[in-house]
Amino acid sequence: MKLAALVVVAFAGCAFGQLTPTGPFTGQASEGFEGHKEGSHCGLEMFGGHGWMGEVNGGCAVIVSSFWAFGCKLESHEGKMFSGSKDGPVYIKFDPPLTPAQHSAAEQLVYARISKNSVVYGERFWKDEDFSLVSDLTSHYYFHSTQNQAGTPGILTAYAIGEKADVLASQSDARRMRIVAGDLTAFDDRAPGLARNIISYAWQRDPYTDGAYALYKPGQWFGIRPILQRPHGKVLFAGEHLADWQGFMEGAIETGEGAAASLIRG
Repeated sequence: MKLAALVVVAFAGCAFGQLTPTGPFTGQASEGFEGHKEGSHCGLEMFGGHGWMGEVNGGCAVIVSSFWAFGCKLESHEGKMFSGSKDGPVYIKFDPPLTPAQHSAAEQLVYARISKNSVVYGERFWKDEDFSLVSDLTSHYYFHSTQNQAGTPGILTAYAIGEKADVLASQSDARRMRIVAGDLTAFDDRAPGLARNIISYAWQRDPYTDGAYALYKPGQWFGIRPILQRPHGKVLFAGEHLADWQGFMEGAIETGEGAAASLIRG
């Protein structure tokens, strides 16, 4: 099972038998999640810094998130090292395996295709600091990203979804900038000529997430969502895909805090 934008909160015995990492790893899994000694720790390298997956000091609790994961390193008292690969997504094999219903629900859930494109313009032709715009062209939403920041140049960030996101992701930076800026011509015909640079990210091409956020199909919210919320033994699940505030970081945090609180309560 690939974990995309999913947080697993586990409180198992010291053997960590319920979570076994698989994939392009170096070292042996038995040196990692299964049977590591008191005082072992697991660090998770993330975009923008280093975050802790968990700490084992007799309590044997660990929090695993693959949303920002590049890899994992574990060290034991014996000096052995277990390293997760930075060259591929993070997979977790459940032992015992997920129920057929849980596995089927996870396989059915898809994630949205989103292309985020931030264009630098030599002049803030949109004038209003709180500028935003909804469009029926390639990008569906534009907003001012340098709001209340000094300077003449400014940035408008645009989001495209679905097939339009795939179209933009397939272009060169230069052509993508022409498309995104050109779609603003009806608003201000100076926009294409003022575009200076573009920074883009296509979440559907991210190997660790396969998309931006969960995209429930009709009937799935009350169909597979309750199944995905079910604990698996001593493993609890959390993430934006399970939140009422679905699709946003707030939802991921809210469900993570809820799972952690339930563990503390026992």
